[in-house]
Amino acid sequence: ICLNSFINFNEFDLFLKSIFQLRFFLLIVFIQIFSSFFIKNIKYFFLGNLIIVTLVIIDLFIQYKTGTNLLGYKPQLSNLRFTGIFNEEMVAGSFIFSFGLLGLSFFLIKEKFNTFFLFLLLFSFGIILSGDRSPLLMIFLLVFFNIIFNETLRKYFLLYTVVLFVVVISMTLLTEKSYDRYFKDIMQIINKSQPVFETEYWHNNKERKDLIEMLEKNPNDNELQEKLSKNEKYFQFLTQLENAEKNANNNIFKKSFFIFSNTIYGAHYLTAVEIIKNNKFFGSGIRTFRTECLKYENKILSFNRDDGCSTHPHNLHLEIISEVGIVGYFIFFILLIILFYYVILKKNPKIYTKTLSIYLLSLLFAHLFPFKPSGSIFSTWFGSQIWLIIAINYLFIIKDKQKI
Repeated sequence: ICLNSFINFNEFDLFLKSIFQLRFFLLIVFIQIFSSFFIKNIKYFFLGNLIIVTLVIIDLFIQYKTGTNLLGYKPQLSNLRFTGIFNEEMVAGSFIFSFGLLGLSFFLIKEKFNTFFLFLLLFSFGIILSGDRSPLLMIFLLVFFNIIFNETLRKYFLLYTVVLFVVVISMTLLTEKSYDRYFKDIMQIINKSQPVFETEYWHNNKERKDLIEMLEKNPNDNELQEKLSKNEKYFQFLTQLENAEKNANNNIFKKSFFIFSNTIYGAHYLTAVEIIKNNKFFGSGIRTFRTECLKYENKILSFNRDDGCSTHPHNLHLEIISEVGIVGYFIFFILLIILFYYVILKKNPKIYTKTLSIYLLSLLFAHLFPFKPSGSIFSTWFGSQIWLIIAINYLFIIKDKQKI
């Protein structure tokens, strides 16, 4: 981080933000230094998470049924997103996943597996109510990881998978709000993001004719000339996009990529790739996507190229590579490989319990799965969730077996 900050030293404000990222490293160090204290008391941390998240879900359910929560806050996005105590911040689902499912470790410590899965079902219900799609996907990723690697909990997760499918399908089909959010809204996003070439060409041609007529009357008008130039460039862009669609029609993978690339997320990803091409080894600098993306607005082949800019690319792997380069991503990847090795592959007596460690690793896997949208790993909210899980994982790895 320090090396990256000096290499990409452009603005002092961004430099300070880069150095401030060391707080996540210091979190891990702090937990390891006071590991004895944390080992003895971490069950209370897990229990506290359980209580807080349960109260959040109760408040969320009240908002879902009555239209307002206990504080009088209303849902967001035309009643498609239920936020509870978070009001305008649409983070209820991710909060339940990150802190509620981390809190479930309390039941694994006590080896109360039936209670563990009852609360897991409750928290899954809360995530579905929130309308937050990404945490729901992460639930399925967590289940998949545990079925593969967690022998102790495998049979429980297999049964839970069946129950979860029934709950998701029932709520999606039987409740209008869930159906609109988890099916109808997704289809609308995809359909609206795809170009209708006949319509686009018609508008482009009409605009060009109007501009030419106006230029004949005012041949020295620089503003009109500039608009005509943009019109011609847009026509070339449409031609490229149409050719790309034709080339993709005979291949399901190319077709899927073409459809996705025209969505807003696709535009973010393509922009991140362009940044990576010009900043391969050390990236463009931490939290610089929001400014670097402006350079590539007209260089990506996406119908939503005007939406290619954002605060971050909404994929943490592309974010890491674009902002700290291959070198930074390699260091991060090695950290994960070491973690995976000690938890899954090595029979290490220092791990308190294999079941708990694998479950904690599954939380990390769900966060880091590459083929889903994500928050910014360099932000306090999303970054703290990931680094806290990493810190707790390493806490159990480096310590001898102790009674928690």
